[in-house]
Amino acid sequence: MSATPLRSSSEDGWEHAFLELREENERLRRRLRELERQAGQALMRATRLAQVVTLLGRPEGVSGESLALAATDIASLFSADVCALLVGPDDDLALGCQWGVPAHALPQRPVALPRALLAKLPDDRVLVSTGELPLPEWLAGCGLAHLAWTRLVGTKGVGIMVVGRRADEPFSREDEAELRAIAYRLATALENERLRAARERQLTRLRRLHALTCELSAAIDPEAVARSLARAAVDDLQASACAVYIARNGGLELVDARGIEAARMPQRLAAHDPAGALGRDVCVLELRDDERLFGVVAVKPAPQAGSELDLVVRSATDVGALALRRALLWERTKEQAKLDSLTGLPAHRAFHERFEELLVSAAGPVSLALIDIDNFKQVNDRFGHPVGDDALRALADALRAGTRAHDEPFRIGGEEFAVLMPATDATNALRAAIRLCEVVRAAPAPVPLTISVGIAQAGLHGSTRDELVAAADAALYRAKRAGKDRAVLATQGDDTASGDRSAQSLARHRLAVIEGGAARARERAEGASGLAGDQPVRPEPQPTGSVSLTPVPAANSVASTAGRLGYEVGGDPLAALLAALRRRDPTTVLHDRLASRLVREIGEHAGVERHVVELAEAAATVHALGKLAWPERILRGQRPLSGAEYEVVRYHTLAGEALLRSIGRLDVARVVRQHHERFDGSGYPDGLAADEIPTAARLLHLADALAAMSLDRPYRRALDPAQVRDELQRGRGRQFDPELAAAALSLPGAPFGRGARC
Repeated sequence: MSATPLRSSSEDGWEHAFLELREENERLRRRLRELERQAGQALMRATRLAQVVTLLGRPEGVSGESLALAATDIASLFSADVCALLVGPDDDLALGCQWGVPAHALPQRPVALPRALLAKLPDDRVLVSTGELPLPEWLAGCGLAHLAWTRLVGTKGVGIMVVGRRADEPFSREDEAELRAIAYRLATALENERLRAARERQLTRLRRLHALTCELSAAIDPEAVARSLARAAVDDLQASACAVYIARNGGLELVDARGIEAARMPQRLAAHDPAGALGRDVCVLELRDDERLFGVVAVKPAPQAGSELDLVVRSATDVGALALRRALLWERTKEQAKLDSLTGLPAHRAFHERFEELLVSAAGPVSLALIDIDNFKQVNDRFGHPVGDDALRALADALRAGTRAHDEPFRIGGEEFAVLMPATDATNALRAAIRLCEVVRAAPAPVPLTISVGIAQAGLHGSTRDELVAAADAALYRAKRAGKDRAVLATQGDDTASGDRSAQSLARHRLAVIEGGAARARERAEGASGLAGDQPVRPEPQPTGSVSLTPVPAANSVASTAGRLGYEVGGDPLAALLAALRRRDPTTVLHDRLASRLVREIGEHAGVERHVVELAEAAATVHALGKLAWPERILRGQRPLSGAEYEVVRYHTLAGEALLRSIGRLDVARVVRQHHERFDGSGYPDGLAADEIPTAARLLHLADALAAMSLDRPYRRALDPAQVRDELQRGRGRQFDPELAAAALSLPGAPFGRGARC
């Protein structure tokens, strides 16, 4: 029997140690797996956290959808059953988004939170509760065991975030730190969103303000300005009522009111206290400049003082004040354009408008009396223009006193007047005209006055305005030939005979620019030499095509004309510029002089204000200065211009403007710049149209074109009067101002005028 070997104590020790090592290794393996699990969870948590941060940091801002996604991710990230984001101040919290709250329990704005909870909720850390703090009703039924409340604080507090768990799993310190980080990111995102939304609102309002500015810039009457302001206040600024008042008749009259409470706005306000008749919740903004109140804008409710809306409203009001000032000036200018500044009677334009209106709307007969002062040229020549002006005023007073209540007197030319007689046949009109002759003969005037009158009745002597004017004009001429100081009734052939009397009509109207015959030119020359004293008369070269210049005193050169219109030519740069232009292009003198006289005669005939005519006449004298910038080959070219050469020629308006600005003539420079603008907007250099073009520039453009058509060019002969008339009629409303073109066509004695024989 063999013996069992005995184990030594050392072997037992090694085995025990091995077992301990196996147990430690297993423990370490388990620890490693746990750490790997925790690391994976941490990585997943960090990834989710980064996703939330990325979601809240989008450059386009946070929306309701992105906040809802953030609430879902936060709940998932912290193993929470409920997550809610409350936005706003404590007393006006709104539910921005939520996850886990039952639909029936969702709170309405403002979301109520217990005061005790709000009092203990700090700005700089997470408030963790396990049931010891009172819960709002909308959370009380969710069965939450642990809640974490965090204020959303960036540069200032913007809301509160709450996260809750039903499981008995408290929030750890790591959870609190991450919640704090997410809360800060949420606060920053909400603040950025508010700034972005405010910026968008501001940009929207600025765009609307810009649109309103453009709209007001295009408005040319006060009512249009008022409508634009009221509409903008109600539609764009969300005012419940806006009323615009304009200063008229010693007070403020309501022009436009809009909004749901517009009917409560009074029809009139006191100019000294416009806010007195309005409530305290109405903001009253004045439309004024430094000297004058033009109107007020009443807005309800009043925007908060200093707010963005208040600034926008005041900016719109400032723009509205400028627009209203311009519109009122335009309205006043239109009214003044219808009145003769010397006599106070309605002027040429008003006469034609009223005559057309009567011919269309009058129920009974309408008669016209054309009146001309006898020998008025002698009054001016012997006694001077101041006495002549007094005589014109005296005649106007006599017409007012001697006409019947329903008669309407007008001053339509230099010494020409007209009386429209509604509900008056030719016989009664003749009797009224004879009485007028007696009244004028006895009128207190600085010199004895008599008048000649021609009478025409609508339907008897013509049916249109032009036919009746021609018939009355023919009768007036017969009254002159019969000895003056009398009234003559038109015959049925007088409306067609006027075309044969262009030379005689020319004498009465004193057309100083173009004439139909040499006999009239000689008569003019004699009159000019008589007025000029001992100055010799220098005959001017005559343009081709039956359009002739009247002889003028030798001293009446381009430079002296410029001096008469306000330029100092002695040693002045302007004189040197004009002299240089004459040396380079001698034909410019004739063209400019013809254009200047056409400006004066057409402007006076159209009833354009005197200062506008004088401005256009001044510009006509110097409008060709820009030719100094032309190359010699263009200036003296004998053929039509090429496309490239035409582009160079177009530059002369800007060159002329620059030259005139350099010597301080800014008013004339503007007219010279724009004298090639066309009424339909196809001109240059700025492409202006209609009323955008100053009246002086429109007048100069017409006169310049007529002068160009009536004179020889190096590459073509002058047009004959019939061709000029056709071009003028074709360009009405397109190239030329239609009213000025009509005045040119009706210019008495002009070869291209209506009724002229070619």
